[in-house]
Amino acid sequence: MMGEIIELDSRYRQLVPRPPLTRRMKRPVWMDELAESLPLNRFDLARAFSMGEASRDLAPKPAPSLPDGDMKRPAGVLAVLTGSAFSPSMVFTRRSLHLKSHSGEIAFPGGKVEHGETPMDAAIRETYEEIGIEPSTLDILGKITELATSTSGISMSAYLAMSSVSSPIYYPSEDEVAAVIEVPIAELLSSAIYHREVWTRGHEEREMHFFAIDDDLVWGATAYITVQALKRIYLGLRQK
Repeated sequence: MMGEIIELDSRYRQLVPRPPLTRRMKRPVWMDELAESLPLNRFDLARAFSMGEASRDLAPKPAPSLPDGDMKRPAGVLAVLTGSAFSPSMVFTRRSLHLKSHSGEIAFPGGKVEHGETPMDAAIRETYEEIGIEPSTLDILGKITELATSTSGISMSAYLAMSSVSSPIYYPSEDEVAAVIEVPIAELLSSAIYHREVWTRGHEEREMHFFAIDDDLVWGATAYITVQALKRIYLGLRQK
């Protein structure tokens, strides 16, 4: 695959373990088309997400399965839409540095499923525990995607929700969350913020997504989930 060689970038808090063969990919056309549809109020975005259906060229690829015996219990994460009517934002967290896994990474609130819970229950509970968003203020719009993380072996279900509070007050857990970060949807679609790369290891090529938010870099599972949510919004808008 043609493209420029990307060197390791130390401008961000997060250190990304890029392999030697890393190339930038062309920006997807659908993302530019979605950006041109803005501004959209968050209720239109929510409606579009609910209407979005996968098509052959935009459908999320199936999550890779893990070897037998490696799969741990399921987990749920929640991407929350908030912000003013015509400036909707998505809520991320920066994980505390002292956490054993994914410390300092940008993530969605969420965690492992406890006894008697569904992945969606876990996502809602963890969102309250991590950043203090009351479950009663959340309207769950649907599931974004499912994926299996290669580093931790967790089966993760990601959901999109809309907060009924345009400017919620966050109460981040000191044990888990270093910062709560709201990013406008318009910024997530900006060519200055988003890019994608192809990583080559041996005979395997993998598409990777990145969002540069000031000195934070959203990548990995969180970036993948973000892209899938935006794709589904785009697909819903196409059906109007």
